[in-house]
Amino acid sequence: MHPFIFPLALLGIAIASSKKPRRRDRERQIMGAFASAYDEAARLMGRNPPPLLADASVSNAESDGNDVRFNPLWVRRTLIRHCDDATCSHGVLLGISAHELAHHFLHSEWDYLSDPQRCELQADFWAGRALARGGYDSSDLENVLDDLADHTGSREGTHPPGWKRREAIRAGHRMG
Repeated sequence: MHPFIFPLALLGIAIASSKKPRRRDRERQIMGAFASAYDEAARLMGRNPPPLLADASVSNAESDGNDVRFNPLWVRRTLIRHCDDATCSHGVLLGISAHELAHHFLHSEWDYLSDPQRCELQADFWAGRALARGGYDSSDLENVLDDLADHTGSREGTHPPGWKRREAIRAGHRMG
């Protein structure tokens, strides 16, 4: 596959047609790409994944213990901002998926309420491991989470600063 076809399809850009894809079509493309990375992340973690749902009401991606939800618009914007090829796109989606799956498999609501930053770093560690097992570099995910830390969670106290998240991802990646 040509390296630029996958990301362009994710971004909602019609390649062979001058007709602009409908929003629903773009969301289906994003859902398909995320679902593929999600299934691979679960396989690399040796677990059966909970349901994956596209949900515009979440700010980015989250697990509530029953399912994993992601905002398709956030995913699209993230890929536009950080990725210029299919390998980056899939690696970032795989890392995000593994991060959310780690929350689902490892953390109860009590864990998260008592020490949210520890839970975030554990999820980052597992994302790094999944990336290594899948043969992906961790730097693209590190950049996404660093950017996310700058804009959201570190102000709320739930997410550690970007440098700590990078360390956790790298440690997981080294363990593979």
